[in-house]
Amino acid sequence: MLQFSNPPTLVERSNTNRLFFTFAFSSSTSGGSVTGDDLWNLVWYLSTDPDDPGSSQTFPITLTPQQSGFDLAAGMTGLFQSVSALIDTLPFTCGEFDYICARLERNPAASVNFTLSSSSEMALSDCVEVACRGVQVTNLIPTYRVPEQLQSGQSNFINFNLLISSGVFGASVNGTDLWQVDVFTNTDSNGLGITAAETVASIPTDSLQRSLVAGSNLILEDITGSLDLTSVTCSEVPFVCVRFSRNQFSNPVFTLENVNGEGDIVQCMEYDCEVNPKELFSAPQRKCIKPANILAILTRVKLVHVRMEDNVALQTGFSVPVQTHSLVTSVSMAGIFQCLLRSSKDLIVSSGVFKGLLSLFCIFWCLLRYSKDLIVSSGVFKGLLSLFWYLLVSFDVFSVSSGVS
Repeated sequence: MLQFSNPPTLVERSNTNRLFFTFAFSSSTSGGSVTGDDLWNLVWYLSTDPDDPGSSQTFPITLTPQQSGFDLAAGMTGLFQSVSALIDTLPFTCGEFDYICARLERNPAASVNFTLSSSSEMALSDCVEVACRGVQVTNLIPTYRVPEQLQSGQSNFINFNLLISSGVFGASVNGTDLWQVDVFTNTDSNGLGITAAETVASIPTDSLQRSLVAGSNLILEDITGSLDLTSVTCSEVPFVCVRFSRNQFSNPVFTLENVNGEGDIVQCMEYDCEVNPKELFSAPQRKCIKPANILAILTRVKLVHVRMEDNVALQTGFSVPVQTHSLVTSVSMAGIFQCLLRSSKDLIVSSGVFKGLLSLFCIFWCLLRYSKDLIVSSGVFKGLLSLFWYLLVSFDVFSVSSGVS
């Protein structure tokens, strides 16, 4: 019987695994006895089957003279304690074995000739489940160089460096075409939410070949990719995530995992997103902004400031007399109101001017609450005047949309 004081653990593709264990065996009372020197051999092997008798490749274990020369009498139990075995897993990856096994054999160089037989194939062998560590990643730190913020409604080029920290008790790896990096958006900080855009990033050749030594850091530089946000709003991409994995064409094949032994290595971070100004305008062929998204848009968009000349006509057809060259905020406010009112008929009850004005006031208060830049004219009087004209314009849109005259 194979016994370990602690659950055994091996590191894949390593020739420095050392295990200590006890191996116990017993003889039948109806069998013979043996006395001499160098009587026994002990071998180890890895297997996916707990009942594997060791018919495949085996490797010798060095026994002490006392262990190899243990005299065994009929009906007696033998015990090899503190056996030290160097387990070379260099040909193997974690997916190729689940058990560490040992088998007792007669030493061909024994000082006496005897026959060793067993009642079953497994009587001389025993297997114990073994844990395996691959290349272990403890942390990912992406450093984004481009862009400073994402832009919804278009494709975004990204460029960044990636720092990978590894666990000291994991495996090391060197070779060619080792790594893969995926970039994706997500609604959750752990990357398990809804993904709106994803891309396989491009890694420079010299970074692809960089080895990773257990306990050290690896830096992949100048990683590039493109996130297509053409049909995506900023509210759908609060987080940008990086997934680090083994390249399917890597040489050699190896296991890449996090410190919990899981294969999904993801790091997410919040990324500023700017709403494309085109999304704020209501075009005949486009749908209005949904009321549920208006707050997200207003809190993220940077309102565009333009100069308005005297009697500039807004989208509604109104001429708004504003002092020449006075600076006001204009993101087609009438268009926003028009869109809001068309898209949320349940908010505005069309029966009566009073209810319409009340609804209009609520909408305008929300806009003012979330955008202090609505009125940037100098002085209280100019500010109130601008506010008055916006109200008039918006009320006209309301009256047209709701049928109130």
